[in-house]
Amino acid sequence: MADITHNGNKFVYQNYGNKKQKAINDDTINTDIQFKISERDYKIIDPSAPQDFEEKSIKFFPPAYLQRYIAVADVIDKYHGKLRKIVDFGCAELDFLVYLKNRAGVEEILCVDIDRSLLEASKSKGAPLVSEYLHTRTTPLVVEICEGSVIHNDKKLENTDAVICIELIEHLHSDILLDVPYNIFGYIKPKLAIITTPNADFNVLFPNFSGFRHPDHKFEWTREQFQNW
Repeated sequence: MADITHNGNKFVYQNYGNKKQKAINDDTINTDIQFKISERDYKIIDPSAPQDFEEKSIKFFPPAYLQRYIAVADVIDKYHGKLRKIVDFGCAELDFLVYLKNRAGVEEILCVDIDRSLLEASKSKGAPLVSEYLHTRTTPLVVEICEGSVIHNDKKLENTDAVICIELIEHLHSDILLDVPYNIFGYIKPKLAIITTPNADFNVLFPNFSGFRHPDHKFEWTREQFQNW
């Protein structure tokens, strides 16, 4: 069993309708960091495409990454608040967290990525926004940011209701990719698993395009290849 490492990055969103309660970052609170966070911290660029690719290719409106986020959030909403614990593998800069933490019924979010430096640079996004101190939550929300892989079958993953892998699998080497279904469906066994990946069927629509959409992609599958996997 491989471990998912917790680096002390845990945030608890309390019920702020009770003025005696306050946000907790583990056992202490750093108000200087938490109160400097604003909505502009969530202004993001599509992490799945280099800037030069976007400039030379077809424009999407809304941007493709935003369409993915909204589509995933819509699927979660169809469970009507029955998904209590969600794991976001390949969370990268925590950009999807702003959508995920507002889903009904969610009480625990585990954001997992293999890149420690990226998590350290982005971890402040896990803290409550100033506006979130003013709104009442029906239940507290725990956000934990951890270093780990999508194939690590750690005890932290127990009792997970939903697993999300947004534009992750195309970055994995074949030996790692082989173990992904065993960890998600064999060990974690969530009620819901959402896995998105670029659709190679659409690559023919991009003008003067060859290769992959991102230099780190190990593959880009057609619908049929994804279904076979």
